Amino acid sequence: MEKTNTRIILASSSKYRADILSRIGVKFEQFSPNIDEYAADSESADQLVKRLAEEKALSARDVYQNSLVIGSDQVVSGPAGILGKPDNLTEAVEQIMVHSGQEVTLSTGVALLNTKSSRLQSNVDHYRIKYKTLDRKTVERYVKREQPLDCCGALRAEGPGINLLQWMRGNDPNTLIGLPVIYLCAMLENEEYCLY
Repeated sequence: MEKTNTRIILASSSKYRADILSRIGVKFEQFSPNIDEYAADSESADQLVKRLAEEKALSARDVYQNSLVIGSDQVVSGPAGILGKPDNLTEAVEQIMVHSGQEVTLSTGVALLNTKSSRLQSNVDHYRIKYKTLDRKTVERYVKREQPLDCCGALRAEGPGINLLQWMRGNDPNTLIGLPVIYLCAMLENEEYCLY
């Protein structure tokens, strides 16, 4: 299969997802979807991230014809229930402190829409992490330095946030950052898109 020139759209304003796509050699354009990221009643973490990833991809279908559109979403679930990004620095500290010494799961949904055929593929990947037993001053210093308001659960594990963790487990380290690349590559191959 030869490398294709198919137009790829990332339906996300996330710099982290954009960085992942750039690192694996995908040329793409970014589109900021206008999606209400609410959780429906009794919706599980997996159902939520899958639905939002699909909605983000579908939000670009009228703007980009003959394109492959990527949508993705992530939440963390643990003792405090389902959490997304913190609204402020105080909430960021609390999101981390509530998980001190606890195991949590990051659920990351990814969707790929072919706007020409209307084919929509989606999947959810998981990453398990365990926080160290943390003291508030350490967490406050981390939050003040990193300002992780754009990170699910206020964790930026690819930077100094790694020091908050005892261990991490998963199949795809990109899932932790916010884009399950192994699943995405399989979806792109299904659309006969070749990375190289």
